[in-house]
Amino acid sequence: SRAMSRAKAFGRYELLGRISSGGMAEVFRARDQKTGSIVALKRLLPEVAEDAEFLTMFEDEARIASQLEHPYIARMLDYGRVDEAYYIAFEFVDGRDVRTLFNYLHRKRERIPVPVVVYILSRVAEGLAYAHARRDSGGNPVSIVHRDVSPQNVVVSFSGDVKLIDFGIAKAAGKLGRTQIGTLKGKFGYMAPEQVRSSEGIDQRVDVFALGICGWELLTMERLFEAQNELLVLQKLQTKVVPPPSSVNPEVPAVLDRIVLKCLAKAPDERY
Repeated sequence: SRAMSRAKAFGRYELLGRISSGGMAEVFRARDQKTGSIVALKRLLPEVAEDAEFLTMFEDEARIASQLEHPYIARMLDYGRVDEAYYIAFEFVDGRDVRTLFNYLHRKRERIPVPVVVYILSRVAEGLAYAHARRDSGGNPVSIVHRDVSPQNVVVSFSGDVKLIDFGIAKAAGKLGRTQIGTLKGKFGYMAPEQVRSSEGIDQRVDVFALGICGWELLTMERLFEAQNELLVLQKLQTKVVPPPSSVNPEVPAVLDRIVLKCLAKAPDERY
């Protein structure tokens, strides 16, 4: 009951505790008081919500993302606003994001076993393939590009499920990144070269490139495009010759080297 008194009401939700906070939003574990279920509630920060163009885009993206139903994509359950605060409610995945997993094992100087990495990557790839192949009721392609595939957006549940989270707001975030420098800092190391140059006219191959980065990092337990500042990251993205993962982790088979390096081709036409 003491926990109940600590919980804060937010519209139809009860905020039970903050999970994380980023440049754009804070995420809470929350209870939907209508259904009693636990959700991950993402609440946009006030300074973000002042950007009208961003909000329009956010609502468009949220509407699209709410149509995605796939076992390896965390479901978007609800979106809207409470007073001045905009929010999205996602299915709550009880587990840890892959960035946390990576950092934990990195500190212990341990590796994620190669079969486990393959398991995680293949599930994310299936979720992406589903979103990329979507069609509307008239049969026209309405490919949905995630634009922000990164270890912090992949969650592994304690029961072994893999879920891609945060579908549907990266495009809006990209718009924001052009107006508010520094908002997208954390994700810079997971952008395809063509995505850095312009957010216009990009397609699902940026997700393939980002998945390649995730694969390379999880197999080697090293960061691929990390650098002191954004400019150096950009330079690396454009020029670094990526060594095969097996050159760092001899347990990686040649076939996996080929797959990861094909994903990481600088020219989109050379990727899957």
